[in-house]
Amino acid sequence: AVAAAAKRLREAGRKAVLFGRAYAEHPEAPSLLQAVENLAWVCGALTTERSSVMYLGPQSDSQGALDMGLTPDCLPGYVPLGDAAARAPYERAWGAPLDLEQGGQGMSAPEILAAAADGRIKALWIVSDHWLRSAPDRALAERALERAELVIVNELFLTETAKRAHVVFPASAFAEKEGVVVNCERRLQKSVRALAWRKGCKPDWDIFQSVAQAMGARWSYRGAEDIFREIAKLVPGYGGLSWATLLPLGPQWAFTGTPAVAGSLTGSPVASRTAGDGTSAKGPAANGDGLWLLSGGTLFLQGSLSYRGALLPKLAKGARAFLHPDEAKRLGMADGEMLELTGPAGSIRVPGAIDADVPAGSVFVPYAYAEVELNRLGAPTGAGLRVRASRVAAPESVGAQG
Repeated sequence: AVAAAAKRLREAGRKAVLFGRAYAEHPEAPSLLQAVENLAWVCGALTTERSSVMYLGPQSDSQGALDMGLTPDCLPGYVPLGDAAARAPYERAWGAPLDLEQGGQGMSAPEILAAAADGRIKALWIVSDHWLRSAPDRALAERALERAELVIVNELFLTETAKRAHVVFPASAFAEKEGVVVNCERRLQKSVRALAWRKGCKPDWDIFQSVAQAMGARWSYRGAEDIFREIAKLVPGYGGLSWATLLPLGPQWAFTGTPAVAGSLTGSPVASRTAGDGTSAKGPAANGDGLWLLSGGTLFLQGSLSYRGALLPKLAKGARAFLHPDEAKRLGMADGEMLELTGPAGSIRVPGAIDADVPAGSVFVPYAYAEVELNRLGAPTGAGLRVRASRVAAPESVGAQG
């Protein structure tokens, strides 16, 4: 089957390689992403002239966020932060030198959390993210929020994370603001404001500008068009684009100049890896040290906004922990009985369900239910996270136990 798939991919006239958050957020992400790149070079989806490798990010405009410098070691346009010559246009435009105390490298979100928990970062500004739900390690996120001397949150709702903040800025929703989003094929699409924002709320850019001006910055953006004009002036790949070119469909950005060069084709970086506990990254033997925890969205429920209405949670039905029939039999669990899942950091309780499509030796728990806080179990390491499952004798409510 693998050989047939490779032949079909090689001979296809048009091809693309698509991957999602399961690769980008996996503990073995560097090896997995290298494997994606290797596959793209070999099959022709990636050449020195064009790329059909597409990242399907978990949120709207994930690609645009990466383009604008979300990665800790790059400025907008994937300009290396440690490159003084490439950094200079940004410093001139922004009127200030960029701090390089980290040696040309910023911090990832988990590193920021750890630094805040240790007291090395004094202030956190969290924008449109519920860290207590999204961080892989709930306990670490709680320590970071407790230790930080200043926590600011931009949010639509007063989430549990926002309740821990010293300052909360009410932010406008997507339909109340305008701007540009970039889809997975790197196509720019203009978003047009459909509603006036609620009294007391502002778009994020306006919140940032108000704070910056109060701190002495000479920012004077009048709207999203002004900001895009600066992006088109500074950011590689966006040069020459204008607000007027974004409708009806929008252009795709592209780098010009020196073409990309194929990286080292390292063969099979994932298959040769071994997890810290001695198991192959291909998968564990059933019941070795517990069950592998598998997770993902459902067809209807995909994120923290999904369960704020009534219809989507109704369509998705109740939260369940899905087990292979052999695992259910081993636990003595009947369909619908409560399960307790215990990880290195804590436990949660979820009704169990029997599903032959779930691999033996694992348990699948969708992450997007309000009552299921998977990050209380602890953060994955090595090839993933294993949990112990046990049947709860008496019916109890779903939720965290520690």
